[in-house]
Amino acid sequence: IYVAALAIQTLAPVSVNIAAWLVAIFMWLLLTLIGILEEQGRAIAHQHGQVLLRDALLRTVVEENFDGVLITDDDGQIEWLSPAGGRLLNRRVNDLVGSALVDEVPIFALIGSEIDDGKVVRREIEYHTNDTDPLILDVVVGTTEVSLPSKRFWTPPVDQFFRTYIFHDVSVR
Repeated sequence: IYVAALAIQTLAPVSVNIAAWLVAIFMWLLLTLIGILEEQGRAIAHQHGQVLLRDALLRTVVEENFDGVLITDDDGQIEWLSPAGGRLLNRRVNDLVGSALVDEVPIFALIGSEIDDGKVVRREIEYHTNDTDPLILDVVVGTTEVSLPSKRFWTPPVDQFFRTYIFHDVSVR
């Protein structure tokens, strides 16, 4: 528009006001930008909804499972315990989360120490609680590495290793 106005002024001694054109182009660019941002916002909201749905599905499957699931960090700190795991261990979930596995369920810590280079260990153990008959638990222990992809404006913490203990009561067998 500047070049066209300059060319017209050199050919004819008329003054061309281009302010209206500049405002129109600016408004068009602004409306286009707003449209793109709205589209991206809808896409992000949809993706966030999908992540929440997947998270809820996985949480429901794990929490409603009959098997107990216990997760510790690499240092043996209990990160998570499923409700079924709390029932099988005859312990309150909130009492165990954040505690050291070796202090709370030492036999699990002993099994976890047998893991070598990402292999899975499976043992049948006799588990005693304070007020019930001993249970025979089938325990499977594995190591999981969790690594988050880095994003443009975010660098995740270093890869973390977790131990997963999946156990169920086989006393009836």
